[in-house]
Amino acid sequence: MAWNDGLEGEPLKIAEHNQGKGRVIAVPGSGKTTAIIRMVARLLDGGEDPIGILVVTFTRMAAADLVSKVAACGSANADKVIPGTLHSLAFYILRQEKVVKALGRVARMLLPHERRPLVFDLSRLEFGKVPALERKEIPAFEAAWARLQSDEAGWPSAKDKPLHNALIAWLTFHQAMLVGELVPLALMFLRKNPINDFAGRYKWVVVDEYQDLNKAEQSLIQELAKKSVLLIAGDDDQSIYSFKYAHPEGIASFTADVDYPLPVCRRCPSLILTLARSLIESAGANRISKDLKPRPGAPAGEVYVLQWGDPVLEGRGIAAIITLWVKSNRFTAGDVLVLCPRRILATIIRDALEKDALESDLYYSENMFEEERAREALAILSLLAEPLDRVALRTWLGLGKKDWRAKEYNRIRAHCEKAGLSPFDALAQLAAGSLSLAHTKGIVEQFKKLGPALQQYGGLDLKATVEKALPAGEKQLEDLRTIALGVLPSCTDLISLMRRIRERITQPEVPTRRTKISIMTPHKAKGLEAELVVITSCVEGFLPFIDQKASSEEQQRQAAEGRRLFYVGITRTRQCLVISSFRSIPAGPAKQIGFSAVKGAPGLLKEPVSRYIAELGPSCPQSVEGDGFLFSLKT
Repeated sequence: MAWNDGLEGEPLKIAEHNQGKGRVIAVPGSGKTTAIIRMVARLLDGGEDPIGILVVTFTRMAAADLVSKVAACGSANADKVIPGTLHSLAFYILRQEKVVKALGRVARMLLPHERRPLVFDLSRLEFGKVPALERKEIPAFEAAWARLQSDEAGWPSAKDKPLHNALIAWLTFHQAMLVGELVPLALMFLRKNPINDFAGRYKWVVVDEYQDLNKAEQSLIQELAKKSVLLIAGDDDQSIYSFKYAHPEGIASFTADVDYPLPVCRRCPSLILTLARSLIESAGANRISKDLKPRPGAPAGEVYVLQWGDPVLEGRGIAAIITLWVKSNRFTAGDVLVLCPRRILATIIRDALEKDALESDLYYSENMFEEERAREALAILSLLAEPLDRVALRTWLGLGKKDWRAKEYNRIRAHCEKAGLSPFDALAQLAAGSLSLAHTKGIVEQFKKLGPALQQYGGLDLKATVEKALPAGEKQLEDLRTIALGVLPSCTDLISLMRRIRERITQPEVPTRRTKISIMTPHKAKGLEAELVVITSCVEGFLPFIDQKASSEEQQRQAAEGRRLFYVGITRTRQCLVISSFRSIPAGPAKQIGFSAVKGAPGLLKEPVSRYIAELGPSCPQSVEGDGFLFSLKT
């Protein structure tokens, strides 16, 4: 296939982009990624050095998919193009330039559950209460790094500086970093050192999903592309990652030499796009205007809006509808995508599908380490791979205690810093009786359990190690085992295995080609499509999720992102869309699963459907009772 086969109009112009700064403003399903692929293929076919082509994608899977599609064009050296995420690029820059070592840091990223002992240790050092540190104080530093507030004079403030210093000291002692530090450190290095190995390295810089990058990441792109031909692509209407501090304003304010509009959706039926346009234009003028429209000859499609009595009835009813359609061969299992805001609600659907002999995959990694058994297993694997991993040791030492033995551990750490010892050496001395520290008995006894636990793996090969650490049939280890077995074929040793496992945990991804019914959060559906899309729990409290304690300005931002999230969800479908809600939910379970409408009242909470359903406009079908719709399908 030639790079320009089948291309015309704006997609052809994008593939031909050859100088200056270009900006692609693309609606869902418009084919922007295909145009980017053809641009890379054109460069390779023209003899460009693949080492000089930087392609930045939002996920590793998108990167791998891009390379395979460039190769499918028949372009030589496609396998030498190394696209990746901004985090992987920042890590590469810091490693190549020896920046991390110079700062006395180690680029070992903390996983989400490994932040818990950090928080408890800081709290015991009187830097605040655990909930505030975990949900507000430490995220505030990460937000400042991502938004480049850390560049401002006087940051951190005199009030915040002690905590900031204590945070960095903890990370330095444990030879670790927060994920949010990577890009700001790389950006700082490039700005402070104009003579560096990356100045002018890339002749071509191409960035997909630009709106999903935070301000620091967008600034890093600008720094790397100072001498490059630059093309960015994205859509501010699809920016849904505020929890990663995404900066959608960056694509709107981007100064481009040429704009490439892609307003035609080639995926969705015309009715879906009518609803989607009504929804997103309800956001008002504070967005890049786009003339969203269907491809010529697009079918109308189907939309059903259903309401059920409660979440259990909804989950079982949705499963029954899917079962009827799959078993009648209307859709295959791989054609079905279910978007559900919480894992506990998704399991209702999965369990009901299993009773009907239908397989499904759940993509919810957030709760993977809620159970201690999973934390223990990962600590063991980490220490087998890297025996001096201080973060894994800290996790092991905290097992079995809600406070992670923070008081005892802080005493040991203080001694280590004074005596110049590692925590391993200090604990070994305490265990042998050659060192005595008051009030450390409990943590020393926990340390003594580590040696026998590791010795059980002596002589085992890689696969046997995984099977022993993550045995089949243990529900608490199910998600972690799935990840480990998935990456195992590409790993040669425990070090590479742990690197891949950590990548999958911090950047969970969903395959674009699926053979089972897929159930996931709406956030994870970005970049996917399916014949049948079901969006569940479309009620106030989930869609949008509003923090009732937040400022009015923050609540408005959350409502705006909720609309964009719904917009992304409904534009995943190629044929049929089901929008589902429930009328009531018990207050207790609602609070447990983070239902934002909960105000502490006991009993049954009755919540209306999401405000966004009304914004779908007059073409949206009337909502009907789910039970009645299901009965009509059966008869």
